[in-house]
Amino acid sequence: MEQYRGENLKGPVDYSKKIIDVEPIQSHSVQLTRKTLEDFVEEPCLDACRQLYDLNIQTYMSSANKQNVGNSAWISIFFDSLSEENKKIIDMMKNNNNGSYITKEEPDFGSKDNPNVKCIITINVPVNEETTVGEVREIFLRTISSLKLQDVLYGRYSREEVIEEIRKTWGVQGMEVDDELIKEMGYYYSKDDGIYFHGEELLKKHLEYKEKERKTGVEI
Repeated sequence: MEQYRGENLKGPVDYSKKIIDVEPIQSHSVQLTRKTLEDFVEEPCLDACRQLYDLNIQTYMSSANKQNVGNSAWISIFFDSLSEENKKIIDMMKNNNNGSYITKEEPDFGSKDNPNVKCIITINVPVNEETTVGEVREIFLRTISSLKLQDVLYGRYSREEVIEEIRKTWGVQGMEVDDELIKEMGYYYSKDDGIYFHGEELLKKHLEYKEKERKTGVEI
């Protein structure tokens, strides 16, 4: 592969670097935003994870570092965060032949923003000692290229669910929860939909999608 360098918010990215030279990132984000992605997503996965985030698809975890050599780099997606159209696309992707393969599992856990997780889809890219950051990046991007922009289907709550989550966080059943505390705890209300989003950025992404949908007159 031709050697080239890309730009990241933290500086240049050397796509010719080998995966065996990529150190694992140990940190994680409590509240995901587009900006925080680069704090805990390794370079080979970063552009694909950004693309998925921009499509309003919820990623679970990813890994592409020296510990993956001899096995596969991977990006996992919450299947329940996908629109029906994208679920069908993922199912078709399982038979692709572009350097990746898809696995599907049913975990015994959930997440705060998706507590009833029933299925996780993982995109796997085999890596060896000679595989480069750029090669893995390109395969991930090529694999997800057919996915479509959708509404934000995760991190959504009714008022009752928000109040229950806040009471669980504080450990006080029956505590008074007003609008000020709800916002302070990071929940933002969409009055047109009557639902709350966990994080201002998710609400913004939802509203942007609805505006595009309104302008086109059809579901995107």
